[in-house]
Amino acid sequence: MTGIFQQLLDFATANPSIVGLIVLLSAAAEAIVVVGAFFPGTSIVLALAGVAGAAHANVWLLTLWAATGAVIGDGISFWVGHRYGAGLRGIWPFRGRPELLARGSGFFEGHGGKSVFFARFLPGVRAVVPVAAGMLGMSVARFYAANVASAVVWAISHVLLAAGIGVAFVNLGNMSGRLALLAGIFLIVALVLFWLTRLTVRWLAPTAALAYEGLIARLGQRPDPISRRLARILDPTRPRIAAVALWSAVLVVAGIGFLGVLEDLVAGDPLVRADAAINHLVQSLRTPVGDSIMVVTTSLGDTMVTGGLVLLVIAWLSLRRAFVTVGAVALTMGFSAVFVFAMKAVLHKPRPIDIYAGADTFSFPSGHTTMATVLYGIVAVLISKSLPRSAQIAVFTTAGVIAGAIGLSRIYLSAHWPSDVLGGILFGAAMTAAFALIFEHLPAERIGRAGLAAVTVTAFVVLGIWHASDSFPANAARYAEQPALASLSVATWYDTGWRCLPANRTDLAGETEEPLIVQWAGNPNRLAAILRNAGWFPARPWSAKDALQFLNPAANLGSLPPLPLLNDGRFPALTMSRAIPSDDKQRLVFRAWPTQTVLIAGATRTPLFAGSITIEEMTHPFGLMTTLHDRKPPNSALLTFAAALRADKTVNTIMPTGGNRKIVPVLAVPVGSPLGTANESGPMSPGTLKASPGFSNPLGLRP
Repeated sequence: MTGIFQQLLDFATANPSIVGLIVLLSAAAEAIVVVGAFFPGTSIVLALAGVAGAAHANVWLLTLWAATGAVIGDGISFWVGHRYGAGLRGIWPFRGRPELLARGSGFFEGHGGKSVFFARFLPGVRAVVPVAAGMLGMSVARFYAANVASAVVWAISHVLLAAGIGVAFVNLGNMSGRLALLAGIFLIVALVLFWLTRLTVRWLAPTAALAYEGLIARLGQRPDPISRRLARILDPTRPRIAAVALWSAVLVVAGIGFLGVLEDLVAGDPLVRADAAINHLVQSLRTPVGDSIMVVTTSLGDTMVTGGLVLLVIAWLSLRRAFVTVGAVALTMGFSAVFVFAMKAVLHKPRPIDIYAGADTFSFPSGHTTMATVLYGIVAVLISKSLPRSAQIAVFTTAGVIAGAIGLSRIYLSAHWPSDVLGGILFGAAMTAAFALIFEHLPAERIGRAGLAAVTVTAFVVLGIWHASDSFPANAARYAEQPALASLSVATWYDTGWRCLPANRTDLAGETEEPLIVQWAGNPNRLAAILRNAGWFPARPWSAKDALQFLNPAANLGSLPPLPLLNDGRFPALTMSRAIPSDDKQRLVFRAWPTQTVLIAGATRTPLFAGSITIEEMTHPFGLMTTLHDRKPPNSALLTFAAALRADKTVNTIMPTGGNRKIVPVLAVPVGSPLGTANESGPMSPGTLKASPGFSNPLGLRP
């Protein structure tokens, strides 16, 4: 179990009233008209209920909080409808979106008083049915009877389910903290995606459609013939124009995105460094259970599965005598396969690990991701035509989830860099859009969409299970975690090997940050003891209570833990801070990160760490909260740090020579280490130093 999650559990246990109040407000906001369209109340209720379950808190009390909030939210919406009545139609946002009230009124008129109960569980009408009930004169007694009953059922079903997941999460964490962290990340991502999807479908998409209709109407009113002709061509009432416009936009956006990724890779932009950083972060989260899940997932993108499904789709279409569609499917899949092969052969981008031979040795773009995106995208296009919008969204969401899961498995198993998967998704989306545009203009053929959907799903399940189980042993061995550690002899490190380590920290976006000023060989706890003697103090660990301090605009710097900056995707192994005299808004922060390098001295293998110093500054934006910002320190701070290391008699500092770096790092070894001197004649004595000619400038700083 991670420390911060444990602190969150402790906070929930110690402050049930605060957690309950947040649940009440979230449940209420979810049910209030207009507010509920934007506020992710259900997601917050589920998340806090999960934490309460993990903390073994009183979930029945939390259920009462949730039910009370739901009653209040619906009550506010009912009051709004009762108070303003039909006048709501002239008030924003109903003035521009009359279908919202029409939807609620239609549902209420069709189902009567029980609609208040059922609407609680239907996202499309949840916040508008109570308004309609108030507008249409439902009695207060009948409304609150249905309101309270539905709120109780809703709260029990949501809170108890989430609390059960929280209990399972704790048990999962007891088995593996990394697996629990990975599951938590996936859960958060899923909740955010769910909220964004709902926001898009319920609000942004209809608003964009209205804006598009208004734009075309204005074009049609312009006097010039070009505008009027363009308005006729793009008229949203014309058959297929909406689908053509949508797929054209997808083709353009995905194509430009793919070319952008390709350009960054060729130019060596920060995306390349971000690849390595994200890869290292993901690899640090791997667990045996996660490996098994991802090996099965990635096997669903193997040629045996995708190729078999392509042949099945072609066979089905051929039996239906849809030969023109067969040609379009074969052409799209064939071109995609050839393009992936050609890009790998031309770019020669190596994979994170060596698992294949021939052209498959190379990485960009991900073949698994590309072919899965194209295949399931094509199938979604074929079976979703003429379906209602909600069904189309479900079909394409399913296709996207399958392709996205396969892509994530390639990153997790270190078979591909993140940019390979991103490029594969973008190119696959572009090819899907191209197929959809072609399909829109093909002669109508009876392809049997329901039968094709049933056959494809059945074959995917049967073929996927068979291949995943049959190939699991081989794939598990192929994708086994391979720690990439570089080994250096001590003499090589002293001489030129230190240059192999990066000169600067790399953040998760691949950007180059502050210089790495020390390379420490040994246990970081020894370095922490040395720095304590020089006036540095261990950083406050992250906790839920401390995290809440960032919401306090009057927080002091001492109550805030330093930011957990990543270096090449790795969390710091050591973080210490030091106050700056006469400045309560800034402090010095030292962080040391593990590297992929170990030093070898005889039979001893010593890990190597790289460290940096930043100035961390506290600000209070708009007087509403507290934030921290890191920036590079002046040279004087770096010189002071080097002097502290040199003055300590329990550490040996070595000053390397040569190189063209602006800042040459200090090489530091604790006294008593088995690591030898530069000529490896034996362990160094306390305080010995191999100094460069410019010893008075211990970090090699140049003007």
